Amino acid sequence: SANITVVAPGIADALITTVMGLAVAIPAVIGYNILSSKSRKIMDKCNNFSLELAGIIYKSSLNI
Repeated sequence: SANITVVAPGIADALITTVMGLAVAIPAVIGYNILSSKSRKIMDKCNNFSLELAGIIYKSSLNI
């Protein structure tokens, strides 16, 4: 039969491992979300610039 003194060290090790995993995972997710948001903003700016440039080039080609 299982005794608390036998089971407790295993549970303590599992809890410590879980805490360490969360300590690594939570900042990683926050960092990923920040970088993903910044990347999305940069891509939107690039896309808008390319559309504006294409419009300018198209308009100038009509005037030739």
